Amino acid sequence: MTSSFKDLISDTRPIDAKNRVEPMHDSNLVKRPEAVSAKLEPEEEKRNPLPNYLDSTNLRDPNEWLSWKRDGVQPGVMQMLGSGSYEPKLSIDLHRKRIHEAHREVWELLESATAQSYRTVSINHGKGSESTPPAQMKSYVAQILPRHEDVLAFQTAPRRRGEGGAGVTLVLLRKSAASREKTRQSLGYKEDASHSYKN
Repeated sequence: MTSSFKDLISDTRPIDAKNRVEPMHDSNLVKRPEAVSAKLEPEEEKRNPLPNYLDSTNLRDPNEWLSWKRDGVQPGVMQMLGSGSYEPKLSIDLHRKRIHEAHREVWELLESATAQSYRTVSINHGKGSESTPPAQMKSYVAQILPRHEDVLAFQTAPRRRGEGGAGVTLVLLRKSAASREKTRQSLGYKEDASHSYKN
C-alpha cells in the first residue's frame, strides 16, 4: 500500500528556534584569495600593459649580449649606451624574483624614470645560468622592454670592476614631452607638430 505524503511527514516536528541555522548571504561569505586576485587582474592590466608571462619560444642565452633599438636611434647613441657613458639614474635588482614580481617592478621603474625625466636606468636580472629555463629573467626583460612606448633602446652593461656584463641591462628612455619642449625652446625652435621622431 502506497503511503500518502501526509502519512510520511506525520512524525516530523518543527525545528527549535535555538537550533535553527540561518542561511548565509553573499556579504558574509569569505572569498578565496585566488578569487579576489582574479577579480583585480583586469584593473592591473589596464595600468600595466606589459606581458606578465615568459614567451618560452624566444629564450636568450645566459651569456648573450643584448642589444635592441627603435628605428631612428643613431649608432653613436647605441655605442654610448653600451659603453656605460650614460649613467643610470635608477636601478632594480630582479635576482630571486618571480615573473609576476618583475612584471610589476620593471613597469614601476620605467614609469618612475619617465616621470622624473631620467633617460637611463639599469636592470640587474642576472644571467640565469642555473634557472629553469636558463636565462629565464633575462629573457623576460628582453621580451617586455620593447613593449614599453618610452623605451628607445637597451644594451648589455659593460663589465666594470666585477659589475655589469651579461647579467645587467642598460635602458635608454625617451625624453618626456616637457623635456623635449624645454630643449626646443633653449635652441630657439618653435613647436613643430610635424617632428615625427621624438627621442
